[in-house]
Amino acid sequence: MEQLVETFAFKPPFETDFSPLNLHVFTMTAYRWNWPFPVLFPLVSMKNVLAEHLAKQGVAQFHCAETERFPQVTTWFNGGVQHAFEKEERLMIPSPSIPLVVSPTVQPAYDLKPDMSCMEVAVEVSEIIAGTKFPFVLCNLCPPDLVAHTGAIGPTIEAVAATDKAIGVIRRACEMHGYVLCVVGTYGNAEKVDASSTAHTTSKVPFVFTGCNRTFRPCMKEAALCDVAPTVLDLMSIQPPSEMTGITLLNPL
Repeated sequence: MEQLVETFAFKPPFETDFSPLNLHVFTMTAYRWNWPFPVLFPLVSMKNVLAEHLAKQGVAQFHCAETERFPQVTTWFNGGVQHAFEKEERLMIPSPSIPLVVSPTVQPAYDLKPDMSCMEVAVEVSEIIAGTKFPFVLCNLCPPDLVAHTGAIGPTIEAVAATDKAIGVIRRACEMHGYVLCVVGTYGNAEKVDASSTAHTTSKVPFVFTGCNRTFRPCMKEAALCDVAPTVLDLMSIQPPSEMTGITLLNPL
């Protein structure tokens, strides 16, 4: 996108006999801070996201993922903040070394190793849970998504099965050490995968938990991802900050 904007707004990075004049250039987002163009969707500062709010409450937390999804449990989960919050520790498990393919974007051919490193992540997370140092433990298990991006249905099924086994390892650790296990999806992909459909979907995603006597309440509205953090805080008996617009999905105690 930066190259396209530069081409039409400044000087094209290639030889051409024609350059459009008097264009009004707008950008979807702020690609560069020093560009003078109006921005349709300015950057939004995320305040008091779950990780930040937990840190302000003095709660120690642990974030873990393999290389391919490490930003999702760090910078993205922390509201665009790259550094760790107070009492937040992180661990990155190396993703497998896989050849790159072009289909239609350049990406690793994870259909060659559908389980990726999800079991390694699960084992590390289980050991962290066993240590009981961190009241909040976050991990990302990514094989269903990344293998589905290849469009290969057989390996995608293997990826889902491997992830299910990894969740089982984490669940057993939670049961042994008194943790509540929450499992939530962020978007769909594997449920509709085929050679012509490899992108994320807008399918509804699961949110389940086990390990306590709380129950989901009948929703007066359609539940959304913005309700996950307030629900987690409710499980931890922590009041959500005013910036969280979602609601807890649990029946009151």
